[in-house]
Amino acid sequence: MKEKEKCVCEHTGVSYKPSSDDIGKYVSVIIDLGEDTIKRFAVTKNPVAAVPEEQLIFEERQNVKVIEVRLRVMSYNILADLYLNLRQPQDDLFFPYCPKVYQEYAYRYPLLLREIPGYNADLIFLQEVDERFRRRFLLPYMEELGYETRFKKKGLAVTEGLAICFRKDKLRFVLIFLNVIPSHLIKNVDIINYLDQNLQLKEHFFSRPAVIQLLLLGSTTDEDVLLMAGNTHLHYDPQEENIKVMQALLCARHIAHKAQELQLKHPNGKIYKLLAGDFNSTPDGPVYDLISKGILGTSVSTFLNPMLSLVGDPPYTNYTRFTRNGDILGFSGCLDYIWGDPGIKVVQTIPMPSDELVKKHTALPSVISPSDHLPLICDILLQ
Repeated sequence: MKEKEKCVCEHTGVSYKPSSDDIGKYVSVIIDLGEDTIKRFAVTKNPVAAVPEEQLIFEERQNVKVIEVRLRVMSYNILADLYLNLRQPQDDLFFPYCPKVYQEYAYRYPLLLREIPGYNADLIFLQEVDERFRRRFLLPYMEELGYETRFKKKGLAVTEGLAICFRKDKLRFVLIFLNVIPSHLIKNVDIINYLDQNLQLKEHFFSRPAVIQLLLLGSTTDEDVLLMAGNTHLHYDPQEENIKVMQALLCARHIAHKAQELQLKHPNGKIYKLLAGDFNSTPDGPVYDLISKGILGTSVSTFLNPMLSLVGDPPYTNYTRFTRNGDILGFSGCLDYIWGDPGIKVVQTIPMPSDELVKKHTALPSVISPSDHLPLICDILLQ
């Protein structure tokens, strides 16, 4: 409807995707809960806007066909709205190169809802999921598309967290494990002893909200196939790499420990492990060595079996580099990974977008990209 025009009924259902005919019009919603109830009516604050005419950063990647008899896996940090603080002047923003209008959730959320399911992934790991985005948009929309979504808030005063979405015709929910990382310390005496030697470090460690979201999923076609799906977002500060290492070690040990327990309960079961997320650490850092080699430094054993980076190590998964007054600012590097057992076969990886597209509007996010990160996507076989 346009202002002062009558409403025209277009659709009945949970969600509505506007068409080009709706540009410039307002969307009204009527909620009818049945007889003898008060009907609710609301109109959008802003009219429907046109999608940018230029190519969006995810469109070409979404055209890569799914290979049959496989599981498509995706990991994506979608950029929580709470970190943007758009009340500041444009030049003081964390992403000063991106006009405020393209950082507003009213612009980014529709792009995310178009992007996330558009890759046709069967298992989706998301980080920096705002509670508002999860409750109002992600959960009902993904449910309508045939996904089940599980969410875990980071903790403390942080209102964003992790979400795992899985396609219900491919995977079934079995159970959820304990999620908060510091709670795993009781079984890690070496880490406890290390923290006790530095009380300031110990205080910092416990004040950094971090979780591992760990689900046990089963195949809908083979009851013996079980998949441990771990999702995490490690501490961001590059000056506190030791905290990230401890968080990563606790995550990896927790998954390994639970996998051993499951194997005892299901001796004939085929148990696979995936650990995905934003690790805030580059391939030359100790977190990468820890997970890929099972050691710290050159020789310190962590009692972990190495895992493989299923998508490899792209040049960058986060790109925020820009120039101001001759100074190069921001960051460019690989921070996100999908780790898996050696028994998991990678059938194909979805190529990253071109440098030209990523840098078309200086950096990410932009008018064509709703996040400062790029999703990792691959098709796998559980052998």
